[in-house]
Amino acid sequence: MNPYYPNLLSPLKVGTVTLKNRICLAPMNLREVDHNGGFTARTIAFNERLAKGGVALITLGEACVSQTTGSSESFMLRITNPGAFFSLCDIAEAVHRWGGKISMEMSHAGALCIPQNNFGNQPMSASAYIKPTGVAVREMTVEDMEQVAEDFGNAALTLKNAGFDMVQFHAGHGWLIHQFLSPRTNKRTDEFGGSLENRCRFPIMCLQNIREKVGKNFPVDMRMTGDEIIEGGYHIEEGKEIARLLSPYVDMIQVSTGGIYHPDATARMSPGVFMEKGCNVDFAAAFKSVVDIPVSTVAGINEPNMMEQTIKDGKADLILMGRGLICEPDMPNKLAGGRMEDCNRCLRCNECHGRLFAKNWFLCTLNPEVGFEDRLSIPAAPEKKKKVLVVGGGPGGLMAAWTAAKRGHQVTLCEKGSELGGAIRFADHVYFKRDMAYWRHQMEKRVAESGVDIRLNTEVTADYIREMKPDAVICAVGADPAQPPIPGLDNSKVIVGATMHDSDQNYGDKIVIIGGGLVGCESAAELHAEGKDVTVVEMLPGIAPGCGVAQSNALRIGMTGVKVLTKTACKRVTDEGVWVQTEGEEEKLLPADSVILSAGLRPRSALVEELQTASVPEFYTIGDCAAARKMGDAIREGYYTAVNL
Repeated sequence: MNPYYPNLLSPLKVGTVTLKNRICLAPMNLREVDHNGGFTARTIAFNERLAKGGVALITLGEACVSQTTGSSESFMLRITNPGAFFSLCDIAEAVHRWGGKISMEMSHAGALCIPQNNFGNQPMSASAYIKPTGVAVREMTVEDMEQVAEDFGNAALTLKNAGFDMVQFHAGHGWLIHQFLSPRTNKRTDEFGGSLENRCRFPIMCLQNIREKVGKNFPVDMRMTGDEIIEGGYHIEEGKEIARLLSPYVDMIQVSTGGIYHPDATARMSPGVFMEKGCNVDFAAAFKSVVDIPVSTVAGINEPNMMEQTIKDGKADLILMGRGLICEPDMPNKLAGGRMEDCNRCLRCNECHGRLFAKNWFLCTLNPEVGFEDRLSIPAAPEKKKKVLVVGGGPGGLMAAWTAAKRGHQVTLCEKGSELGGAIRFADHVYFKRDMAYWRHQMEKRVAESGVDIRLNTEVTADYIREMKPDAVICAVGADPAQPPIPGLDNSKVIVGATMHDSDQNYGDKIVIIGGGLVGCESAAELHAEGKDVTVVEMLPGIAPGCGVAQSNALRIGMTGVKVLTKTACKRVTDEGVWVQTEGEEEKLLPADSVILSAGLRPRSALVEELQTASVPEFYTIGDCAAARKMGDAIREGYYTAVNL
């Protein structure tokens, strides 16, 4: 029994397979296949890295069971494609090398299929309808169902033959099986529609075929939507009954929530910072009350103590994480060694989601190594130890200093202010940024323990650098708030958003925020939660440009009740408030007690140029002083620069 996490790190038997702990990877479609239709080397390396970190069960996400139907994306792996088989063998062996078990989420997209990705075949589902795109979905015949059931069985057998330890039957999130289970999408009047028992017939047909193909000693997991969240869908009591009816055919049930059929439901799939951690755990607990097989939960949990308590209280048997393990792939091993405080804690910022769907691969705000497991070679120690000066103690500077010191360089970190953290110091004061504040203080400790010479209240000039004579300077001096040419910004009621937490502010009741970028929107959510009447003014057609779907959904929930004016220009600020003009309308006054200026950042280019006159052998510019961007960009640049010293 592990002395630190006796429940979370205890083994669990699923059918005939024993998992070494209760920490598992939630299924994620990494959206990457090679020219043969199999997994790329990068996908294999990513999953092997998680197995190396101690993850007990890795479930690969959303792979298509049918060769000619069922795919929602052009880059979706088709399990029975002969070109994919050897990559399946490779990834299974890579996971087994580290003592992990491997499964795959077998899926059919049904109505969500795209004809051009399925050899021109028309999408099919439980019932016929016309999609918003104008594409007609046809109702499945019994012959169609029998073929798809056969496809599920053949896919499961293929995975078994490739060395997988189990398979997962995807019955949730709005895909084909869920389309039969849900009264929203199943309008049939035959034996496959109407009553709950009838809606379960086709899923049972598929599960029976899987069992016939793989035998009784090969575990079958099932992913379900516990509650559809939105009106017209089934809710937890009916979800429990579905679980009870299907549980005799499976060895484990994974309980998720929501799906991709509505923004509110999608937001619940990957809970953001405005939802409570573990917000879906109670659904798993409800399922456990009606089935006698293991039940897993996936709910945005990122705190080890919460995971331990969830298992201890009997609310779930396993904890699944996607974003949490992207952020901290070594979590199981660190917890086993009592190194909880050394675990990165996922910010639930959904940066990984946004990157994945924008560029078909993801990055993480806090983990600069993710996605480069097969390409990023990190020297254990530098050939020559260098004297390194890091200027600026924000996220990029902290990462650069810590990484350079770990590699053996002599590092000095100078910060002009009295605290480290730079632009994220505000997180200490914002309820939904607690995990960001945790990382900031975690990095303060890491940097101090790594032997970095930390000098606070120290302004670095070119003369300071000349006197110090470093071999390398890493300049991370940040950016200043942009000052748009709006008359009246010198009014006493104007507060610069970047400094709004530096001291106590008397905002009054009515607040106008100039700028609808991510920072402005999060400020609006924070102030609205405090009971303020908040209006966001943005010149562009939409708010928070550059945010992915998951991040936008989370932000929308946080901003519920905030008034937003897009295509609206701020004309001037007066003692009464802000005069604005929406496109096509007359000017109007927005009364305000306070005005928050959140119009972006401008790099401190002049300071960088002044420091460069010191003429050191190596000079690197990272983070916002190179170009104002996101926190993760600064962290990655700091890491890469230190690795390459």
